[in-house]
Amino acid sequence: MQHDPYSWEVEGPHFLPVQEVTESSQFLDATIKNWFAGMTNRERNQLVEVLYGLLTTGEVENAADIFQPKNIRTYVKALSSDADMRHILSTEFQGLLEAAKKARAGMSEGKELPQGQSEGLRVESEELRVEN
Repeated sequence: MQHDPYSWEVEGPHFLPVQEVTESSQFLDATIKNWFAGMTNRERNQLVEVLYGLLTTGEVENAADIFQPKNIRTYVKALSSDADMRHILSTEFQGLLEAAKKARAGMSEGKELPQGQSEGLRVESEELRVEN
């Protein structure tokens, strides 16, 4: 919903913050924070490079094009011929699954979800950096 400007609330020149974030948003936030926290800068850079390389093998002009059957066939063909790409994606997406399990376990135990862990992430010179 955050990308739908018609769902935003505005008072005067200011946006109004939401009072409560949905459980699914909290889960996604915790998952991504856990996933990035478990990667080194090098691993994050490799993942971005590999994903970009994979997606540019297809004919993608917008996000919906990513899942077009002709593009999926192109991705499968690219993955079948590049063992390094398969290894990097397999490793990092396994990390994503582990991060999701960790986030779900934290939510079911009633623990506070990680706050502010992504505040140190920023894009700088086309490279993702972490500041601690």
